[in-house]
Amino acid sequence: MKKMFYYSLVLLAVACKEKYESPVKSTVTDYLVVEGIINSGLGTTNIILSRTTKLNNRKMQYEHGAQVKVEGEDNSSYFLSETSLGHYSVSNLNLNSSRKYRLNIRAGGKVYLSNFIAVKNNPPIDSISWKRENDGVQLYIHTHDPQNNTRYYQWEYTETWEFHSPRRADLKYKITAGQGGPV
Repeated sequence: MKKMFYYSLVLLAVACKEKYESPVKSTVTDYLVVEGIINSGLGTTNIILSRTTKLNNRKMQYEHGAQVKVEGEDNSSYFLSETSLGHYSVSNLNLNSSRKYRLNIRAGGKVYLSNFIAVKNNPPIDSISWKRENDGVQLYIHTHDPQNNTRYYQWEYTETWEFHSPRRADLKYKITAGQGGPV
């Protein structure tokens, strides 16, 4: 009886899928998409370059062979090398916080320049706290900028947590005599 229930469940999950056709017609594509953050201190600066595609195209179109560099208003240059398809990186820029910098990209026969922006360093984290909510856990990071120059910060993190179910498992996977399957 249990096997029949699980087979029915799998059949329902597969049978309920339906292809979605967007009513929006694709227009001009091939715009350059730039994703990344310039890391002014220790650590790696990563920039990802890709191109827009039509809605029915499911494959990312990364920009290969571009020239990417960080330029200072003092004519300093830091080149990023392509580490994998469309991914450009450089380590430990150690940019001067009294100068402004911009991103310079040569791709597809065109040159793309951002505005010169002042370097903003993240202050150290004062404390981290959390609060349990209905839909999960909300993390809070507390910090302050003594010069009051910056109000918005971005931190990246990797989740490393475990979940222990309050219920025990009734279904176990057991391999016997060269055959495997639910028991």
